[in-house]
Amino acid sequence: MPKNKDLDNFSPLQLVQIFDDRVNGVELPAPESLAYSHKAKRFFAIEKNQIIAIDSQQGRDSKRSNKNIQAGLLDKSLIVQDDKFERLLVLTPKQQLIAIAINSDGSLNPNQQISFALPKSISKVLDITIEPDTGRLFLLQKNTIISILPDSLGSFAKAEVVQIPLPSGIKHAKHIAFDVSTGNLHVLSFPKEQKLYEINQKGELLAIRDASQLGLKQPTDLLFAPTSDTTDASSRQNLFVADATSAPITELSLTAVQTTAAPTTKAYLVRATATKVLSSSPWSNSSPDPSGITYLPSSNTLLMVDGEVDEMPNIFVNSNVFEVKLDGTPVRSGSTTSYTKEPTGISFNPNTGRIFISSDDDRRIYEIALGADGKFGTADDVKVGEVDTSIFKIINNNQSAGTDVEDVVYVNDLSRGIKALFLAGGVDSEIYRVNPGADGKFGTTDDVYSSFDTAIMGLTDVEGIAYNSANGHLYALGNPDNLLFEMTVGGTLVQTIDISAANPLNPAGLVFAPGSKTPSATNLYIVARGVDNDSDPNENDGFLYEFTLTNKPPAVEAGNNQTVAVNTVSLDGTVTDSGAIAFSKWTKLSGPGNVTFGNANAIDTTATFSQPGTYVLRLTAADSELTAQDEVIINYNSSFYVSSVDAGTISSANSSTGVAFDYGDEDILKYDSISKKWSIFFDGSQVGLNQTNQNNENLAVDIDAFHIVRNTDNSINSILFSLDYNSKATSLTLPGGLVVTNTDIVRFTPSSATSWGSNTAGTYSLYFRGANVGLGEKLNPVSNPSDNGENIDAFSILPDGRLLMSFTGSPSLPGVNGRVINGNDEDLFVFTATNTGANTAGTWAPYFDGSDLDLNTNSDEDIDAIWVDNGSNIYLSTRRNYGAIGANTTISGNGNTIFTFIPNSIGLNTSGDLIQFWDGTAAGLNATNSIDGFAVG
Repeated sequence: MPKNKDLDNFSPLQLVQIFDDRVNGVELPAPESLAYSHKAKRFFAIEKNQIIAIDSQQGRDSKRSNKNIQAGLLDKSLIVQDDKFERLLVLTPKQQLIAIAINSDGSLNPNQQISFALPKSISKVLDITIEPDTGRLFLLQKNTIISILPDSLGSFAKAEVVQIPLPSGIKHAKHIAFDVSTGNLHVLSFPKEQKLYEINQKGELLAIRDASQLGLKQPTDLLFAPTSDTTDASSRQNLFVADATSAPITELSLTAVQTTAAPTTKAYLVRATATKVLSSSPWSNSSPDPSGITYLPSSNTLLMVDGEVDEMPNIFVNSNVFEVKLDGTPVRSGSTTSYTKEPTGISFNPNTGRIFISSDDDRRIYEIALGADGKFGTADDVKVGEVDTSIFKIINNNQSAGTDVEDVVYVNDLSRGIKALFLAGGVDSEIYRVNPGADGKFGTTDDVYSSFDTAIMGLTDVEGIAYNSANGHLYALGNPDNLLFEMTVGGTLVQTIDISAANPLNPAGLVFAPGSKTPSATNLYIVARGVDNDSDPNENDGFLYEFTLTNKPPAVEAGNNQTVAVNTVSLDGTVTDSGAIAFSKWTKLSGPGNVTFGNANAIDTTATFSQPGTYVLRLTAADSELTAQDEVIINYNSSFYVSSVDAGTISSANSSTGVAFDYGDEDILKYDSISKKWSIFFDGSQVGLNQTNQNNENLAVDIDAFHIVRNTDNSINSILFSLDYNSKATSLTLPGGLVVTNTDIVRFTPSSATSWGSNTAGTYSLYFRGANVGLGEKLNPVSNPSDNGENIDAFSILPDGRLLMSFTGSPSLPGVNGRVINGNDEDLFVFTATNTGANTAGTWAPYFDGSDLDLNTNSDEDIDAIWVDNGSNIYLSTRRNYGAIGANTTISGNGNTIFTFIPNSIGLNTSGDLIQFWDGTAAGLNATNSIDGFAVG
């Protein structure tokens, strides 16, 4: 083995089947040790001091079981089948090896026993396995495997003994098995590791496989035996694990199923109906485990059978047949108990009006003619034919073939030359086909039989089957629960179909029938059994599902999430569908107040909120049978954040604490529009922004623009801001040594979620280096001689992540392909970054031309505060008095006023409407001050 081979890089253990069904009422075995006889084609297990025989379909074989073993011999003993010398070997806790002879039929003969004494060096044996061809025993100890080869007569008196050390990585060895197909040993480490180690007979580790997903609770033994899949090669060996407390025997494959490549499409759920009595449903009799379903064209109804309800006396009222309308409304109930108590599948022959029933308790397909009442499941039903599925034992040369037929579908598609019964083969992972012979009848001697394997498609334990006359294909269900397999009648996989929209548990029967909402369409109806009554005798969780394979639900988009500062927003929904939209509606899912929709049934409408908060709104739309929805989050916030050009005072009447306080131009204030009170949100003096120079001259540091960065849960992550200062400085050095100018943007990250207000604390980092992208440079001194550099005095971040900025003076910025972008202080420019921080890089472009809104009449109309909501509406303030003309309105205000621009177009041809939003002076700001930073939180 190559040294670099990944020992864990092996195909996982594949579940083949679990011996967990009760057959004919026989109690499940609880094996304490396990052996397999190739001669008898049976497992032998120790159970309660007896040897029981179990066939590969989990049934006990009383003929080959034996209760006549001497008392105490089997207590805590281990067994192994020695096919070479035709005996069962029993290893007792005292290390005594007893050989029990095998009769010609494979049963035990306890009257013929031989005892062997093992070497005294052998003690504390954990498990035993055997090499069938030679009779060599392998005894598992804590750290060693003892190999013992008998002589030619099968005696161990002078046996060859070899010690094989276990690899050091195996810490909790529990059980061992020999794989005849490879000659390797497999050691199960349990319970701490739950791994299966494969080693050769030299003790070299070859592979490690994870066993933690198998649900093992108390494994008692493991061995290799022929696969139970009747279509696999007879030489194929699978691993069988005995467990005393969970599934008695679990069959595993060490080889991944080589599935056929095929596309996967999606089925959409139209309707789900619980098949039980509820106060809110019309069901009078429950079907806890519906297992088969067919369609009756004459009545346009579905006919279901339940193969397990008879085992549940608290539910069973002599009804295991249920006729329902296409929408799941019950019509009547009936019974098949006169000929089978366990009908697992059902199909209708529209040519004769007869019903085919697959019976789980006697392995038959019954053909039933209806009596004079024309109803199935009544006393005048007549059994007119039957197919014995045990015929498949002969066809597949396997004792278990055809013993687990779960469903049946009758196909009479003469246009495609098909007249046959197709049977779902259960644990055989097989589809069986029965063609009538010359007599045209099923169940007679001239029937023609065939089959194909489904495991190669990835489908095992086939529970349901249906035929679609529209395309001539079969559809089958089983394991895995979430996939429907479409295949040709010859066994070629066409596609898999995802049915996980229903999250079905143990889906079983299926049938194609007209849609319950759209009769012109053909939909698929599936019944699911839910939890098995063996696991929960009180379960009652059957379901009937309707799927469409041709329709898709409408594509619904509720629009972008929005953070707004107004109580009315526009909702921009989108709904598309291949057909007509039958229904659309807006609803409130959550939020603190009431929501009033302009027109709740319109895809594009408005929503008005009664109070601030975070709201989740849903847009739902439907076509003729499918519904879809999408949600949008509207954060209508009552908190405003403000910085100002100058220092000022908030009066006691407007203070959140009732005490007047001063604030500086290096601070950020918070205003609650509900309480109409102010507080300090960010105290710049606490984090080094009230700076002086070396001559102790105040630098008048001012936060002149900021943006609040939030986490996905809307909590504050950090603050981005730019700083201005007077002519006594050319740059600022912030705590931590960061040097910035008025063309940079700084990120402040708080020390904790509570490091705000009077407890402001945190660290600085560089977010945007303006000098890297043309700020502060004279780009065009000839055409713009008054250019003295660009000082950032307003910025925000657009919903798409780009930076939006305004500058003092008349900026000249580097654009794409060497183009110079000129503008004025009433304009906004967008920066598309390719990098940020110390290596800031990117390009500029014009975004908002203030002169188009008449904001160019004087220097007071310099835009010095902006904030952009999720709908790309821009909230602005100017340095002093302004007058602006929008598409429909003319507004005016002062430096403490915020107005909103709702764009129709942006760039060099800016246009849109203007709305007066908020008056800071009326809210308590000093009338002589001016807002230079603003955000809604």
